[in-house]
Amino acid sequence: MQVDPGHSFTFFKVGHQGVGVAYGRFNEFTGTVVYAAENLGASSVEIVVKAESVDTNNEGRDKHLRSPDFLNTKQFHEIRFVSSKVEADGADFLKVTGTLSLHGKEKELVARVRKTGAAEGRRGRKLGFEAELKFDRLEFGVDYMPDGIGHEITLMIAVEAAETLER
Repeated sequence: MQVDPGHSFTFFKVGHQGVGVAYGRFNEFTGTVVYAAENLGASSVEIVVKAESVDTNNEGRDKHLRSPDFLNTKQFHEIRFVSSKVEADGADFLKVTGTLSLHGKEKELVARVRKTGAAEGRRGRKLGFEAELKFDRLEFGVDYMPDGIGHEITLMIAVEAAETLER
């Protein structure tokens, strides 16, 4: 199933100056989802985010986030998560292990995923998921202002995936 970009969202949050939390989003990403409820081992997900599409509702900050201080989008065009294992995590959640590729580095991480719904429509089956993935930005070489900007980034991804995307 393909991620429906018109009904899917990728957000992030990070601590700022020990005072507040800064939020942003990525406006462009694609992905595929294979969900086998009866055999979770056959399930998989791949999400590819266009790093240049970072958006914090502040043009100056967005330009800085695209610079070598942070995402270095001229050199590293994508942020990618590819699953290697999907397993149940209680009644309503999945534990999805995979590799996060960011800023030229890769690290195996675990995302907590909740299935938000399923529907059969005139164009086929649709599924919804909400995922949360936490990681330390310093482990990916994103080390600008280590004392002012939080180390932990939370990436939140909400997707609707469809067999056939409506046009």
